[in-house]
Amino acid sequence: MDENGNIKSTTVSSNSDNGPIEPICSEHLAAKPYLHVYGGDVEAGSGIATAGTCTASPATVNTWNRGAFAAYAGSGVQFALQAAGTVNGFASDIGNNGNPGAGPPPTGLTYANNSGALFGGNFGSPTAACGVDYVDNLPPGTNTYTTSQTFSNIHLAPGSHRTDFVNLSGANPNQGVYITSTPAGDGVVYDGANGWTRLSDIQTYKLIVYGGNIYIDPKVTELDGLFVALAKGGVGGNIYTCGVSSGGNFTEMDPSQLFSNCGNELVINGAFVANNVKFDRTRGQSGTNVDATSNEIPKQINGTGNTGITGPGQDSHAAEVFVYSPEMWLAEPPANLSNEYDSITSLPPIL
Repeated sequence: MDENGNIKSTTVSSNSDNGPIEPICSEHLAAKPYLHVYGGDVEAGSGIATAGTCTASPATVNTWNRGAFAAYAGSGVQFALQAAGTVNGFASDIGNNGNPGAGPPPTGLTYANNSGALFGGNFGSPTAACGVDYVDNLPPGTNTYTTSQTFSNIHLAPGSHRTDFVNLSGANPNQGVYITSTPAGDGVVYDGANGWTRLSDIQTYKLIVYGGNIYIDPKVTELDGLFVALAKGGVGGNIYTCGVSSGGNFTEMDPSQLFSNCGNELVINGAFVANNVKFDRTRGQSGTNVDATSNEIPKQINGTGNTGITGPGQDSHAAEVFVYSPEMWLAEPPANLSNEYDSITSLPPIL
């Protein structure tokens, strides 16, 4: 194995002069992300609208899953998955077959047009599908910044709504927003979010970074809200779940440091939207190396227990856990619409 994690298989010459050792093949040894998504869907490769322009890409999903011998325990989404490119090691329809311990096939709700691969994918670029243009539809009262920012311990009181828009220019690949927490734990948190008695009590938080990246400090274990990173002129558009802040520059943590310095589970009660997401966390439940099982169930908002699912099960062991809970759409209409909802009807999957 070399310093980059490459394993080389070799053969030795049988000549009497002990000829040279020649490499005949090589493999790369690397850790893959282990994440769960509950309460919503995963879409990779749909159009991302920015400043009136919609661009789609053949995005892929590459994570870790134990495969058929372990009932496809590992990375997956509770409902649907659609990827324009290939899918490797990421299952759909996890835990939805009426028996959390059985484990459904890995492509139960994976949309694929032309792939016979185990985990599906290759749906093709759905250029007609384009997400919300967050840049051109900022809500009233948005906080706007034009330089890189560091946010720490944001707590939102019941009924409060906050949108931070960071609009950056230039070619610095390390600009953006760094989210940290002192002491360890809260990055962005909805206070009192264990239950609401009125819709007006539900908080909302949106962070939109245009032309930069979102870096999450390894001490952060909870994020509530919507986090959006969009590229501008080829710069930015990435979310890193383990970042480093040094001298005003933000970077992704060096891979050689992840196992020793990025072992806290990260729970996102909300969603990520980005051109690219790097899931860097290396350990799951309680910072321990607990293997994936097929009966894991999602955490409740604020990570205070499970969501009330009955039957056998345990909190997710994944290193990153998404819980797309109802406050994401109950609190207020999207973008800058001023009217309230008359009614909402939605059944999963919702792609």
